[in-house]
Amino acid sequence: MPKKDSKHDMLIRAARIEFAQNGYSRTTVESITTRAGVAKGTYYLYFKHKEDIIYNIIEETADNISSILKEEYERFKNDSAPFYDIIYDIIERSVAEYMSLKDIFMTNPFIDFEISPRLAKFKHENEQKIFEYAIKIIELAIERGLVRKEINVAEYGSILIGTFTHVGKELSAKNQSNLLGFYTGLLRDLMLRGIGS
Repeated sequence: MPKKDSKHDMLIRAARIEFAQNGYSRTTVESITTRAGVAKGTYYLYFKHKEDIIYNIIEETADNISSILKEEYERFKNDSAPFYDIIYDIIERSVAEYMSLKDIFMTNPFIDFEISPRLAKFKHENEQKIFEYAIKIIELAIERGLVRKEINVAEYGSILIGTFTHVGKELSAKNQSNLLGFYTGLLRDLMLRGIGS
């Protein structure tokens, strides 16, 4: 498979539009490549099957969220921002990133992580990328006395990830991206009251 380039990006953008407008089952490789303005064979240089492009989109989103947490961890580690702001930024930026999947998940009910073992495994593997930095942030907060020492770090990391995943899905489903700031502040305050020292 060739490395990601402009044609890869064009295929991803085209697939998002096709899935949003036509749903997964009515979208074809040909409709994706036509919208992207590339030859049908070009698709197969990057993806083996139609469903592989969805995995690619999910993986890119997980990588983006993992990068967000890594950046926020570095800010926190270097005392560039208070914990209160770090948690707000993590939730806001992660929810916004998750909401970018709206065109896929809200229009394609077949994509069900609980039903599909392959999707469930894929989701778990990608959540691990995100989980690593969530844990580092919480451990650093404990070390600095900002979070109670007796909390279960792994459970709280899972709660943090589950929070922005659920909120992103709900705001996307209800088409309420304008409420992102409100829910982000509310969630941050609730979470910090629950674990604050």
